Amino acid sequence: MNARQSISGQSSVESGQVLAEIKRIVGEQMGREVGSLSAGDSLARDINCDSLDIVEIVMLIEEEFDISVSDEMAQQVDTIGDVAAGVSELLAQRTD
Repeated sequence: MNARQSISGQSSVESGQVLAEIKRIVGEQMGREVGSLSAGDSLARDINCDSLDIVEIVMLIEEEFDISVSDEMAQQVDTIGDVAAGVSELLAQRTD
């Protein structure tokens, strides 16, 4: 079951669900244990994501949540928490 299946039909998306899913995606993409990741981890500094990693993570997020992330938003995020907040915002806009 992917995130959109588990959260579809809800009027609001639980931020904890989004964060958990983002951590799973980042962990799988970067070969990291999900439990070792936190919302405050910087994608570049703490997880060592390069620009290609970021593009791949964004593509996985777009597919998982059935959303479109702008290039501007993708460039503005620094931490896993930033990514989760941006995804939550996009999901909230979609359900409004």
